Amino acid sequence: MRQCLKKHFGHELKTIGDSFFAGFQSVNEAVACAAAIQQELDRSPIPVGAEFIAVRIGVHTGEPTVLLDKVSGRIDLLGTAVNKAARVEGLAVGGQILASEETHTLAKQHSAHDWGMWELKGLGRNRIFEILRPGKEPQSPRGRRVQLPLRFLTSFIGRERELNDLMDDVKQHRLVTLKGTGGIGKTRLADQIARRLSDLFSDGVFFVPLTDISNSRQAVVSELITCLAIKTAGFPSEEAALIHEMKGRMALLVLDNFEAVQSTSPILHKLLLECPELHLVVTSQIALGLDGEHVRDVSAMSLPATNARAAQLTELDSFKLFRERAREKKSNWEVGEPDVANVANILEATEGIPLAIELAAARVGDFALGDVARGLAKSRMTFLQRAGPAVEERRHASMNACLDWSFNLLSEAEKALFLRVSIFSGGFFAEDVDQICGSKDAIGLLDSLRAHSLLSWTEAQDRTRYQMLGTARDYAATKLGSEAPELRHRHAAHFLKELQSADRQLGTGAYAIGLARIDADLENIFAGAAACSAGGNHSSVIAYGEAFAGYLKIKGRFGERLDLAQKAKRAAEALGEPEVVAGRDNNLGNAYIDLPTGDRGENLERAIACFEAAARGFETAGLLADAGRLSKLIASLRKG
Repeated sequence: MRQCLKKHFGHELKTIGDSFFAGFQSVNEAVACAAAIQQELDRSPIPVGAEFIAVRIGVHTGEPTVLLDKVSGRIDLLGTAVNKAARVEGLAVGGQILASEETHTLAKQHSAHDWGMWELKGLGRNRIFEILRPGKEPQSPRGRRVQLPLRFLTSFIGRERELNDLMDDVKQHRLVTLKGTGGIGKTRLADQIARRLSDLFSDGVFFVPLTDISNSRQAVVSELITCLAIKTAGFPSEEAALIHEMKGRMALLVLDNFEAVQSTSPILHKLLLECPELHLVVTSQIALGLDGEHVRDVSAMSLPATNARAAQLTELDSFKLFRERAREKKSNWEVGEPDVANVANILEATEGIPLAIELAAARVGDFALGDVARGLAKSRMTFLQRAGPAVEERRHASMNACLDWSFNLLSEAEKALFLRVSIFSGGFFAEDVDQICGSKDAIGLLDSLRAHSLLSWTEAQDRTRYQMLGTARDYAATKLGSEAPELRHRHAAHFLKELQSADRQLGTGAYAIGLARIDADLENIFAGAAACSAGGNHSSVIAYGEAFAGYLKIKGRFGERLDLAQKAKRAAEALGEPEVVAGRDNNLGNAYIDLPTGDRGENLERAIACFEAAARGFETAGLLADAGRLSKLIASLRKG
């Protein structure tokens, strides 16, 4: 070692036990000396028993305090720079050379491996490099790697493909926005991105929560100053201090819940322009709309297919999350084939929203699976809430609280329309909203709700078709209040007209168009028919049954056709008009004739009884031709 020091103009300052403390005037000579020592030991290893002596070396560059040791007569060095060199050496393992960032910056011609940020006792976070000599592979240092503070006490489950795509986005783009509805898991994904990419950002990864910050540029800057521990003395403003401090830093900032401070996005634009090594990950329900922004819509977890089996269920991330959280409440919980239907129904009710899945899983410790499934079907929002006061963020205490947060970010006009569109079941077009909700700017407001991640959209019939999640619809419906009855009436009347128009197309050359229209509006049509039946609107119940029968027959939905025909008959009887009752008896008979389930003979007898009642009714009403037609049909059926 002394020969190497002499060759590279190093100065042996002292020996302490089995260690050397040496100083150099040249950074490159110091690194070359370290490499030479290790290479000499590689060529001529020194045996100790069955092993060989392995030397570890640490190199740091700084300005120490220089003293003359009166006892030894040698120069000695003291101060923080010396302490840092010792701490860097303390991280090394045998056969390894570690260097500080200061040394690596001045000795870049030497091959090195970046180990990222590590804790140096008393000196905080420091970036550590391993100097590599020929034939030496990187070897993880000892000590404690810098770990971000935990934001969650539960494990991260699934979403590996999505996470890998997002990490690639962060590497390629300096501003990545994770956009999605509340509870969809944006913060968890951002937290994982920060943890897994922390080694790439030599100047640190910082998590900046914005939930409780006022919507002002100054408030956001102050929060950044606090989270980044930036000193502002000597600067004209906090913003000036922030820009100056971040200009040369390669750092990642995770800005969580930016929708709360949406108007302050220009400060991010300024940061990106003036700090070229800075990367931002933003979680928000609303895209920022800045140049260079890469938006990723965070989607719900996949749900079970119809009639899925246990083996298929266990492959889904939604189930893995449910199982993991259920086991926190009931350690031995597992799904068997008898449980699959209940678990599938529970997951369906959560719509794949991770927060809803966790809230539902928490019920496993208190209720049987069947009761959880039935509870969610009956009162979803009541069941999707935590028990007890210990909740880190109150807005994640329930789906109601989560949606309260989103709702309160809306303007008054947006709030009003959001509540009104909860009247729709399934999707809807802007034209439907104009007709039913009486909105003067449906397209603009719907687009704003979509931008707030409260509506999704698809293309249908060459138009934009909007959709509201069931949880959001349940939430809005409870707040709709006195407007609800009138809106239900308008909704039922509107979709009855749409159904009647499409039914006429089924009998013309526009058959495919008619089918497509009813397919798109099917959930709304069923909801409209149900509302008429519940509200005692007998004429509309009859009209729905008449206009819907053809479509349901084409689609083979015979049970639903029979149910509507029975409701239409009861509605006609309530009106008390013989001709109308006769027509409904006739339709009910046709529904029984076509019914493929149950006993065929019994269905035929029911059909004949309906036709006989219809014939009597037509005869009473003086419609003898119709009565005669049915008499012939009855005779034919009895003979057949």
